[in-house]
Amino acid sequence: MQDGFGLPPVRDARELDSYDDRNYWIRVESSEADHPQKVLNVSRQGHGDSTVVDRGVIAKSGSSEFVVKIHNGVDSSKPAFIEAQIAALQRLHRRGIACPVDLEGGGVRELESSGGTEAKSKHRHYVRVLRYVPGRLLYDCMTCKTRDELMTGEIKRLKLQRRLGEFLCQVDDGLQGLEQQGHPSLVRGLVWDLRQFDQIRVFSDAVKDETKRKLIEDIFTLYNSARSARLSRLPCSVIQNDANDRNLVVVGDEENEFNTELAILDFGDMIYTWRICELAIAVAYCVVGFFTDFDESLGDEIWLSRCNALIQGYVSRYQAMSDDERHSIFVLAQARLATSACIGAYSISQAPWNEYLLVHSEPAWRSIRAMRRVGNEAFNIACGLG
Repeated sequence: MQDGFGLPPVRDARELDSYDDRNYWIRVESSEADHPQKVLNVSRQGHGDSTVVDRGVIAKSGSSEFVVKIHNGVDSSKPAFIEAQIAALQRLHRRGIACPVDLEGGGVRELESSGGTEAKSKHRHYVRVLRYVPGRLLYDCMTCKTRDELMTGEIKRLKLQRRLGEFLCQVDDGLQGLEQQGHPSLVRGLVWDLRQFDQIRVFSDAVKDETKRKLIEDIFTLYNSARSARLSRLPCSVIQNDANDRNLVVVGDEENEFNTELAILDFGDMIYTWRICELAIAVAYCVVGFFTDFDESLGDEIWLSRCNALIQGYVSRYQAMSDDERHSIFVLAQARLATSACIGAYSISQAPWNEYLLVHSEPAWRSIRAMRRVGNEAFNIACGLG
């Protein structure tokens, strides 16, 4: 860290939970470590990037804490995409949006694996350093373990969902046009791109339960019908493409709706696609969040109210939303749930010992059943989409 990024000596370190990349929290020696700093820093509590945003707020120092991010081999073979991530984060940061920001002047370094010459040529990874200061995952702010807790705190959670919708629209506005400013790598193939949903068929073979297979086939049918009717007309833009509750951090006062700030993390799935996919993906994970805590015996009113708050928050800032976009949210949210369920089933079949892969598995199936049970028309009415 001293030679590569100019940081003081590392005083403490630990590995963070990660998916494809390796991420390490570090604390370096700093004479200012115990003094308040005029910053508002945001952390990635788990896998992904860490963030800092200057809001002029006095907070306990995060200047001596960082995250060292070692990119996976696939991303490290695409330096243009890593450059696009850095550019996107800098652009959002300049707009005052809390997001992962690289260490000023830190740049990107290469890390080679130990071993012979052949091993070095095959195992090269890009390394970045990002700032770290704690925040609370949206998951931790939304989760509730009992029905009493659900009922007493739901007003706060609805306000948080509306704020999330507003925030995601700000993010999408900030990313618009990035692909035309020297970053064509954002126009790419990706199984998590809902424009390329048909690619998921190869993973659906891992779903062995016949009832679940029927649900997936129904979603393919719905998607293909919508594609011929309206999806081909949807406007495109660059989006973060993975707004789940473990990629979002509440950094302000969640009890005060006027002082709630959010941060968005992990831009590894960023892509140029239909803009409305950002909101649809957030809707999908909003439903998953509810069914992570509860089964289907509670009915549909609560999760639909959360989706309403999220969608209306986004709509309040996206005045140009077309009817095609409004009427595509339902099918695209289901396509994202099907993608998660199918890839999850495939990954579990390849690594049945990996508990991390089960995080969204069963809740995703509950969510699919719930959305299919409600139906497109009732969903649109409940969410104010007409």
